[in-house]
Amino acid sequence: EVLPELYSNLMTHCLVRASTSHVQDAALKALLEAAACLPHKFAIGYRTRISWLLSFIGHVQAEARDVAARLVGIVSTGLEKDERDKLIQDLATQCSGLSPGTENKIRYEEQDGALAAR
Repeated sequence: EVLPELYSNLMTHCLVRASTSHVQDAALKALLEAAACLPHKFAIGYRTRISWLLSFIGHVQAEARDVAARLVGIVSTGLEKDERDKLIQDLATQCSGLSPGTENKIRYEEQDGALAAR
């Protein structure tokens, strides 16, 4: 049980803006592997970091967007109902091509990632 937690912490440290897209892609995949070991514990542990995870659903690599969307799905199971409802509403807004809370258009990658997460 300690090993997946340590592994996920290491992968989290690889997911910084200064990392290359390839490092981020590999770290997201590894984080998904760790989350698969203990999904409920992962969901509870990362629910306060959902906005951080959401930043990766607009990744430039399609596979990384898909993995990030899966991670958001896992974490959403640890959210309270009202938080989950807001998340779904925000993702639906992004699917329409708009940034939540604004009338600004979003990039294709963000729209694609939101659709995968929804």
